[in-house]
Amino acid sequence: MNGQKLWQRVVLAAGLGLVLVVPLVVDIATAGSFRTPKSLLANVLWALLAAAFLARPSWDPWLLPPAAVAVAALVSALASTPAAAWAALPWILAALGFGALRQLAPDLRRPLARAVLWAGFLQALVAIAFFDPRWRPESFRLLEPGEGRYLWLGTMGNPADVASFLVLPTVLAFAWFWTHKRHFLWLFVALLQTAVIVATQTLSALAALLAGLAALAFTTLSPARRLRVLGALAIAAVVLVAAVSPIRQRLVSSWQEVKSGQWLWLASARGAAWSSALRMFLAHPIAGVGFGQFEAHSFRYLTADELAQRSRFLGLETGFGEAHNELLQYLAETGLLGLGLLLAGVVFALRATRRAAGANGKSLKASANPRGATTSPWPPAPALASMVVLASFQFPLHLAALAAQWAVVAALLLPPLPPPQSWRKARAAAGLACALLIAWGSFQQWRAYRAVQSADVLVNLLRQRPRDAQRQTLAFAAYQGLSSKLRFLPFDYRSETSAGNLAQEAGDWGKAVEHFRRALALAERPETRFNLGVALFAVGQEGEALAHLERAVELNPAVLKAITDATLARKLSAALEAHGYFARFPWTREWLSK
Repeated sequence: MNGQKLWQRVVLAAGLGLVLVVPLVVDIATAGSFRTPKSLLANVLWALLAAAFLARPSWDPWLLPPAAVAVAALVSALASTPAAAWAALPWILAALGFGALRQLAPDLRRPLARAVLWAGFLQALVAIAFFDPRWRPESFRLLEPGEGRYLWLGTMGNPADVASFLVLPTVLAFAWFWTHKRHFLWLFVALLQTAVIVATQTLSALAALLAGLAALAFTTLSPARRLRVLGALAIAAVVLVAAVSPIRQRLVSSWQEVKSGQWLWLASARGAAWSSALRMFLAHPIAGVGFGQFEAHSFRYLTADELAQRSRFLGLETGFGEAHNELLQYLAETGLLGLGLLLAGVVFALRATRRAAGANGKSLKASANPRGATTSPWPPAPALASMVVLASFQFPLHLAALAAQWAVVAALLLPPLPPPQSWRKARAAAGLACALLIAWGSFQQWRAYRAVQSADVLVNLLRQRPRDAQRQTLAFAAYQGLSSKLRFLPFDYRSETSAGNLAQEAGDWGKAVEHFRRALALAERPETRFNLGVALFAVGQEGEALAHLERAVELNPAVLKAITDATLARKLSAALEAHGYFARFPWTREWLSK
């Protein structure tokens, strides 16, 4: 096998890994059991693809949009915090790896296209099997038991992620059935995945699926047949809402929230997340708050009234990790500069493509034949319609498995890159060295996240037993193990929180304060303020402690339920009373008394 074929096989293997393997990776012993392992493995595969692209680079204008996002991320880091540059690293790797995927030869693009569909089918089968807890792996018993729609967790971890992952394979399977001589295998695959999406009761995924099917009908049928199919889709949507009671109840609840003016709590408080993102952008319109920093800042851009009402809906569930709208979140994190760069890249690529098509006298319309040597395996409009709708209500680009799926589909829909002319040996060596370094770093991060998960489990167990010397000894040993791994998680407020909790259980309140301060510096959230306030109160810094605790209550008054120290409860109650918080939100007082 010559070097060119070997290079192509490596790229194909990495692409298959992103599509087929990443979605199935789960490690219950890791913090973020479903999402974290996927992200770490995806980073390694994207690094391998990036090295392959650097070894044999080629270019066309469609590489500009992902490159524009990478540039915007780095500029936002210069204007905000180094954490933004760290958050941009996976995107930079994916932007380079995307180029390698687009260089695949036509005969290797076909198996990758099929893998996208089979990955969805496999996830649907796993979700069906895991619906019955008896069929799940033994390690899943450590998870909190779910019920109803939350039994549909597959290997994604929750019903919304399962449904979001299935949308694109389902639309594309329908497209292949429709355009591929009515191959009924793809119809069966599409219908099975549709059934799982319906069972998860994820409204955004259902809307994205309907949008994709409508776009498929609109772009592949004659006007007369198009109207019939679109009407059938509308009837099917009405029947679905009427027949599936939970979906009907969720729609009715959303409509009532809109009618009553409670749009902030629309669709599980998505309105509040959107409001936070918009205010974040208005406060930092030029370069945003920093790439990947929405979670760190989301609470401070909501009013005290909104935060107090939110706590009545969600309690101690902090949420607001993502905006649930990719464009709004990107705008909040990178500002007008990021949006301008992205739009400029897209517009330039579109114009260049049209000029090239005009010069060659070719149509831009992609062939739907999956065996075509040089054409797209699917019509692009259905995939694009589904992506736009789903990205408006979820955060697919912030989930490693979905981001990889979308990137592979985009690489297959776009024209192949011109074949590289020669090897760049120096770049190949540098790229391979970077890929090996990232693989090593991802392994160390995996070990660190496992230590964080162990720390959280141990803290919960220790707090259920009386404080004694053995309890402190166990906590101290665990703290030493975790603290040695924190350097691999330099901008992770959760790991600092876990280390602070262990130090607290070990009786080292000074170390606990240090870790909680670092966690707060990384993210202002109710839990980071609360933990620091409790630790400061324990070491006698009462004034600063009460200030942090009052702020924690403003961010989420449900933290009052977590206060167990009678002296602290009395002093905090007096401070809140003096500053008028209980007068504004009297119903929160009972949480402190409980």
